[in-house]
Amino acid sequence: MTARPAAMDLTGASDPVALLDETLLRSGGVIRVSGQDGPDTIYFHPTTERLRIFHRAERAESLQNHNTPAAEELFAGTVFTLTGDLHRRRRQTLIRSFGQHGTWRDDVDAAVADWIGAACARGIVDLLDETRRLAHAIFARVMFGIAPESSCGQAVAGFAAQFVAGAVTAATPKPDRVVLQQALSARDELGRIFTHIQAGPGEAQPTARVDARDLGAVLIASIETTANLVGWAIVRWLRIEPSDRGDPDAFAHQVEILDSPNTLITREVVGSFWFEGEQLEPGTLVSYSPASAAGDDLTFGSGVRACPGKALAQYTVRRTLTELATSSWSLVADGVPHPRSWMPTRTFGCGTLVRTASGEPECR
Repeated sequence: MTARPAAMDLTGASDPVALLDETLLRSGGVIRVSGQDGPDTIYFHPTTERLRIFHRAERAESLQNHNTPAAEELFAGTVFTLTGDLHRRRRQTLIRSFGQHGTWRDDVDAAVADWIGAACARGIVDLLDETRRLAHAIFARVMFGIAPESSCGQAVAGFAAQFVAGAVTAATPKPDRVVLQQALSARDELGRIFTHIQAGPGEAQPTARVDARDLGAVLIASIETTANLVGWAIVRWLRIEPSDRGDPDAFAHQVEILDSPNTLITREVVGSFWFEGEQLEPGTLVSYSPASAAGDDLTFGSGVRACPGKALAQYTVRRTLTELATSSWSLVADGVPHPRSWMPTRTFGCGTLVRTASGEPECR
């Protein structure tokens, strides 16, 4: 019989991430962390067999997305909170819009080219700000069919920023109700603009044909993750000597394996679920880090809730590196930490500065 997950308590740990990392590696790959005032969490290293059990439970709906009450309120009616046939139908719509056969490539090309040019004109830029700027530009072009610098594009960017801030506070035990209310209003405004553009006779037309209720889900799943993945790719690209960079496509694939923007994937037990020899009680959380499976292609998750925008994100990274291959960009201040093996810090901090123009070969 498989041994039960080793129990541990992170209370009082000076570096809980490091402690979790070390304990997980020593335990054989599965540990239980006490939730103190909330549910316990089972963390596991994602082997093939464990993922098979995890995904089978997802399909049987014994595991479902775990959201705080505030997040449930913010994402009500989106693909994040749906289950069963409703989830499958809406997910298929997203895959048709953002998958390999979607018609978004021209929009991404335009967004990347414009972004490269604007960044070059600024000279020295903060990479966190710049990659978020690119992600917002792609969101505006693909989802709304509008130029990010237009008045409508700027309005979309403002509402999107409010919604992202609301999603951040919604994930905390005591969310800021003012910020959350602003996010709810921003969600409704984005839906109104999107519906108006879809129905209007103007030139602006969305590339993606999705349910307006899923705008928030697409926004959260794309802005920060795209910004982080592109940012990691740029940092790794600029850390290496130009002669050693090789093909942008192969380089991007290695970045995706090493630098998954999904730090943790967490599900809540809602039905009968046996895992590592133990029947887990409803309410228990089960979590793994795609980043902990170095060498496996788990960057965008896997199973029935894997990222439907994988193709778009992959193309964005490759297009960005292809553009940078002929640029004179260089790191000025490298503030990005080197990742840990288990739960690395995936979000950029401010202070990673990049020189985008030097007076030598002129950037496009």
